[in-house]
Amino acid sequence: MSQYYLSDRIDWDKLEGMFDEYYSDKGRKAISTRLMLGLMILKYMKNLSDEEICDTWVENPYYQYFCGERLFQYKLPIDRSSMSKWRKRIDVGKLDKILQESLRLAYDSKALSLEDVRKVAVDTTVQEKAVDYPSEIKLLLDGIIDLGRSASRAGLRLKQNYRLREVSCCQSKWLCACSSNESFGGSKKEHEQAYV
Repeated sequence: MSQYYLSDRIDWDKLEGMFDEYYSDKGRKAISTRLMLGLMILKYMKNLSDEEICDTWVENPYYQYFCGERLFQYKLPIDRSSMSKWRKRIDVGKLDKILQESLRLAYDSKALSLEDVRKVAVDTTVQEKAVDYPSEIKLLLDGIIDLGRSASRAGLRLKQNYRLREVSCCQSKWLCACSSNESFGGSKKEHEQAYV
């Protein structure tokens, strides 16, 4: 669907009104809200990066018309980094409104059906992960525990195991390698509490 057709279907005044609070009459002339909103909508619609949308905008007169230009421009009126700076200034809820507007346009123009949005793919490459990287001591403990389980399944009785219940014989919170006799520190009772 042509951006020429779409540009006439968007309520630009309503969208620009949502972003008035971020602009002032003082200082240097601000970047056009229509240009930034248009670039953001095109970016979401075409699934492009900031650099790709900026390059395409210079080459495509339909994109320029969509962003409010009436004459063909040979140069982008903003720096490429302005898009990310603008996004950082704007509240996330307002950016969601831009995405909602682009989805509404796609649905109204029959370019998007409800079936298309039933399943959403989420890119989690930049989200924090709770990854616990193995260290030598953790790997050693896992090996000891696995060997203890294997011995238990085989019916072997071990003198000492490393299943931790409550360690009171030493300062370690997760692994106590003390022997069950008193010569290694702590009383026999403390060791009996520490090992199951």
